[in-house]
Formats: sequence, C-alpha cells, structure tokens
Amino acid sequence: MKKAFLILLGLGCFTTASYAETLDLYGQTSQGKLVYLGCLNCSRHSTNSIFNDLGAYGFRYANSTNNIWNKYGPYGSVGSTYSINNYSCGDKAPLVIGRYSKQTKGTFCIRGYPSGVSVYSYREIMNFLAKNIEQIRDKRFSELTSSQQEFINKLFY
Repeated sequence: MKKAFLILLGLGCFTTASYAETLDLYGQTSQGKLVYLGCLNCSRHSTNSIFNDLGAYGFRYANSTNNIWNKYGPYGSVGSTYSINNYSCGDKAPLVIGRYSKQTKGTFCIRGYPSGVSVYSYREIMNFLAKNIEQIRDKRFSELTSSQQEFINKLFY
C-alpha cells in the first residue's frame, strides 16, 4: 500500500511539473522599467492574451502604446529598439518572463536573433508572428484564416 501511494505521489508531482508555465511579455523603457505587454500563452479568451482580438493587448484595437500590435508604438514598430519587430533584436527588446517563476526566458523578437528561446511554445509563437503579424493586425478572430485560427486555438487549449 505504501509503495502504491509513493508511485501515485511521484506521478502527481511529474504531471504537475510538466505543465507549461504562463509566459508574460514585458517591454522595457528608457528608464529601465518594465511595462506589461500581455500574456503569450494564455487562452485567446483571456483579457491579457496578445491573441484576444478584443483585449487591451490584442490585435484588433492595436492603438495603445503598450501593445505589440501597434505598428507605430514603441513595442510594435520596426524602428524602435524596444520593439518585437526591430531587426537588431538587442537587449532592449521585450522580455518573456515566467509568471510564477519570475525567470526571464529570453527576448521576444520576430525579426533578428532573439536570446533565450528555450521554451517550445515561445519559439512557436515567435515563428507564427514572424509570418502572420501583418495579416492578423486590426482584424477580428473570426476574420483570420482557418490555419491562423487553428494555430492560436492549438496553443492555448
């Protein structure tokens, strides 16, 4: 009985540890402060998700300065050193930070060469955005192609 309990306990710890941590995106400012830019791997229905078309960090209403979808803002334009779209992808690029561990997983850039990128879903999201950012920006989820919708739903359910 004791052996069965220890096996079940070990399996419970293994499955708990295997859940992916929620990854949040933070922009940096010239003063060295962090600005919350949304959640990378939350459900698209989450108010903080970058894939929630109606959320503050989503792609439909990308006019906020704290939004990676705003192509004129500091975190979405090609020319800003703080942007996910900057070709140099330097140390001022947005950071991916684990919500619970508070560990920095790396920088988030869809162009250039990001640092870190050890989490599979994080790499997959960057690759997806590199190919689709212009087609997704300013649209409703229902207006996306079926393959774009499939990708977003696959990651977050």
